[in-house]
Amino acid sequence: MFDRLLLNLRDPILGRFAFLLAVTVLTLSATFGLYMQLENSSSRSAAEVKNIQTKTTLTLLLQKKVHKLQSQFQSMLLSLSLPELNTYHKSITDDLLTMEQALETIEKGGQHIEKSWVNFGNLTFIETEYVYRNPHPDDLSLSAIELRSNLRRISEMNISGYRLVKTSIAGSLRADGRDREVMLYYKQLAPLFNRTMEHSNRLFADAEKQLNAEMERNQKRIRRYHWIFISGLALAAILLISVGTRVYRDIDRLLNARRRAEQSLREMNENLEGLVKRRTRALETEIAIRKKTRSELTEQTLFLTNVLESLSHPFYVINVEDYEVVISNTAARDGSKTAETTCYALTHRLSEPCTGLDHPCPLRIVLETQKPTSVEHTHFDSDGRPRQVEVFAYPIFNEEGKVIQVIEYSLDITEKKNAQKALADYSSTLEKEVEKRTLELQREIEYKRYIEAELVKSEMHFRKIISAVNDVIMIVSSTGVIEYVSPSAESMLGALPEELLGEDVFSLLAPEELKSLRLEEEEFIAFVRNHRVAELRVLDRKGRERIFDASFRDMLEDPDISGIVLTARDVTIRRQMEDEQRTLLLTIEQNPGSIVITDHTGTIEYVNKAFTEISGYSAGEAIGQNPRILNSGQTPDAVFKEMWTTLTAGSVWRGEFINRKKNGEIYTESVTILPIREDNGRISHFVAIKNEHSA
Repeated sequence: MFDRLLLNLRDPILGRFAFLLAVTVLTLSATFGLYMQLENSSSRSAAEVKNIQTKTTLTLLLQKKVHKLQSQFQSMLLSLSLPELNTYHKSITDDLLTMEQALETIEKGGQHIEKSWVNFGNLTFIETEYVYRNPHPDDLSLSAIELRSNLRRISEMNISGYRLVKTSIAGSLRADGRDREVMLYYKQLAPLFNRTMEHSNRLFADAEKQLNAEMERNQKRIRRYHWIFISGLALAAILLISVGTRVYRDIDRLLNARRRAEQSLREMNENLEGLVKRRTRALETEIAIRKKTRSELTEQTLFLTNVLESLSHPFYVINVEDYEVVISNTAARDGSKTAETTCYALTHRLSEPCTGLDHPCPLRIVLETQKPTSVEHTHFDSDGRPRQVEVFAYPIFNEEGKVIQVIEYSLDITEKKNAQKALADYSSTLEKEVEKRTLELQREIEYKRYIEAELVKSEMHFRKIISAVNDVIMIVSSTGVIEYVSPSAESMLGALPEELLGEDVFSLLAPEELKSLRLEEEEFIAFVRNHRVAELRVLDRKGRERIFDASFRDMLEDPDISGIVLTARDVTIRRQMEDEQRTLLLTIEQNPGSIVITDHTGTIEYVNKAFTEISGYSAGEAIGQNPRILNSGQTPDAVFKEMWTTLTAGSVWRGEFINRKKNGEIYTESVTILPIREDNGRISHFVAIKNEHSA
């Protein structure tokens, strides 16, 4: 291959093309190398700018953290509970640790991960990764050193402030003493935060100045690289144009010389073409005759193969000497999975030819009689299942009249045999089936008579049940006409069922209810389908207004009902009781004095609005707790002992408690506690009515 390439390059035109290609490749390679070098330099410059941007971002984060710390310190000093204090203390500690890590990354380089909370309650956060490489980690930054010193001082102030507020919440400091301590603490804290902010601003200004300088240097480098690349492209273009012009002139000269030589050769070849054409025509005639003969033989072979393959039953050609199958169709090959090639192995799965009266060998019969024959055999399919077949055998003679091969094909008669057997079995069992069916029909007739009697009995049973139900049951047409009413209508509405049949169901409604529910047929059906349950006001025959809970069921498509089933229950008394309970609840809720309801163990189950306003505890905080949450420790134990003795005896107790509100304020209230008894006399609840009368 290399020798052929050298031979081709000896051609003047190809040689010049190769030279031009080599110059082009070298020029493009040099240009690409220059581009890659400039691209690498630009990438390094961009990476340095990005690195300094990361440093600037970290210093900006430090600034924001300082502002946040100052706000958190103020919130911590104003904390009113330990959980609130612990939350701010932990948040300050975490932010200080984050600032230490960010400052460490700025000084030494490395990776810093910043968590940012993204929803209310600090339940979900995202993490932002900052990677900074400090090219001069050993250089010292005075601003960073001073900032680190201030952060450590703030950490110490965090601990002391936490202790101060914790002591104040515990009650060790009086209110005026607490304000004085907090003021002194805050006076120390304010200058510290001013210095910290000054150092963080200076650190940010240094980083921003460094970033601006690096970006300016990067812009200069980019302009210089652009000029170098444009110059290189211009030189490459000039070189390619010069070399291409020279190669084009040489090739044009060589092509002209080659055209003249080709013209001479064309004239010489014209004399040879006539001789070649005559010889070609003779060869084409001979080839056509051979192709026709081969095509005829192929068509005959294909026809015989298609005939054999079109047979749906197995077909064999068998040698009489060794029982070898020499030709078989697809049906014969698919019917057996064995690799054997003898007829008795393929069809009977035997190791020797068939013998006996039950399986006479058709090949032996043909050899003996020299005539075609047919026998019935049991063959096996590819799954090993026996099949009843009828085998037909035909002899094939040689030129001397001797049988040398036998044609066999078999027809599956399994279904035919099975049908004959089934017909015989069916004939023998038909009379038994007729007799059995006659007895079954007699039993069915007797059963139907029994069912009809039971249905009549069941109908009477359900009529009695409906009569005993207190709810009013109606069947109403799609236009609102009453078609059926249960007997309970007499006690509920004061009218006999037959008096209501044919009336409009809307005529039973109270006037104000009738105004809003008087509907046309389509609207009535839509109302039923959209309002399965409704509360309706109805006038009985005496003109009294009753309240019913009504339920509707659309059974218009049911051929046995063909209507809307309406079930109504009188809830007038229940609604009156609910109104009374609602009035009582509003009275308790709007009472100006505190009302507390507990179970018999003292666990709070209800507090009114006045309780939450006086004690400072919300209903959610108080329910489930014991009234001891208000205990200030100043009420004598004898008072509680007397209270429980009186209450467990079932009497009303009156007295005074000195309690503490949620904010720690002490107050006195007069209390009246009543035990609530069930019907069996057991105390189930206590009700406390309290009034605050002194601060």
